[in-house]
Amino acid sequence: MLPSKLWRAATTALAAVLVLPVAAAPPAGAAPPVDFGGAHWIWFPEGNARVAAPAGTRYFRTTFTVPAGAVTDARLVLTGDDTADVWLNGTPLASAARTADSWRTALPVDLRPALTPGVNTLAVAVRNAAGPAGLLGRLRITTAAGTTELTTGTGWKSAPTVPEGWEQPGFADGTWTHAEDLGAYGTMPWGTRVTIPDPAAASPLSVASATVANRVNPLGVDPAQPRFGWKLTSAAAQQRQSAYQLVVSAGGKDVWDSGRVASAQQVDVAYGG
Repeated sequence: MLPSKLWRAATTALAAVLVLPVAAAPPAGAAPPVDFGGAHWIWFPEGNARVAAPAGTRYFRTTFTVPAGAVTDARLVLTGDDTADVWLNGTPLASAARTADSWRTALPVDLRPALTPGVNTLAVAVRNAAGPAGLLGRLRITTAAGTTELTTGTGWKSAPTVPEGWEQPGFADGTWTHAEDLGAYGTMPWGTRVTIPDPAAASPLSVASATVANRVNPLGVDPAQPRFGWKLTSAAAQQRQSAYQLVVSAGGKDVWDSGRVASAQQVDVAYGG
């Protein structure tokens, strides 16, 4: 990952640089990009979803186990006809663009902000406006102890309606129906027309505004306990921050580097130097 110094907030004592990921060549030995190999289109069993399914939202859940050890890769690629929203362990992580044919562009999801050791719960809501309907996805988790891969298939559970809290890990889905298999990736009517965004592409996110101690470019702050915040803007629809890095300097020298923090937090980020 190469640093992109998109924001600098200065005070009389401190300067903070927010670092976000931009395009970078993958390191030698890095895991290959996640694709739809082995994944099957699925849907709630109702009629022939490859031809036409009732308009509305259908809900899907599955679990997977993360091996022990430091996580080096945690990615999901997913698409839903017509749109999809993703939660991991009850935390919302991604939403597809609400545009026509958005299913043609896969939704890449960084799972690290909500990933935990052991059993994890993945929940997806897919909205069908009209016509064919389906959910397709594949994830890969790599830790020091091994790799876990999961694809959409009949092992997923599905429901036509849900109560509040359905996306939470502790939700009881024992009465849910196993999803129906509509065919492997490449089956019609979708074919192989889903594009997976390049993971090395530049982030569409940039910093619109930022604060130190809840002020914009203050003349001075308590150097022992400053807190940072920022707002982002995006060149693409439905984008979210999945990680950040703060580098703080004083007198022209770096005094604290937060390192990469897998978090969506953008308010009250505490100085740790």
